[in-house]
Amino acid sequence: MTASEYHVASFVLRVRPERAEQVRAALERLAGAELHIEEKTTWVVTIEAEDTRKLAERAQGLADRDGVLQLSPVDRKSTRLNSSHLVIS
Repeated sequence: MTASEYHVASFVLRVRPERAEQVRAALERLAGAELHIEEKTTWVVTIEAEDTRKLAERAQGLADRDGVLQLSPVDRKSTRLNSSHLVIS
């Protein structure tokens, strides 16, 4: 029986106002990323991935972008799917 994984994490993202458009464009290109709330320079985003390594790489890539002041994790959930049941941790 093969299991698949799904990971999602939410973050508060703070951006430099003069670089907000560039950060938004990078976020739109980032696989699995979604902007949920935008309050001036403070945003709430989620990042999804099929494993924790990819989730961490995507988050770090966003954090390293020019114009990002801070990327703070809020919550993370993972789900393992297989043919008989769903497990959420």
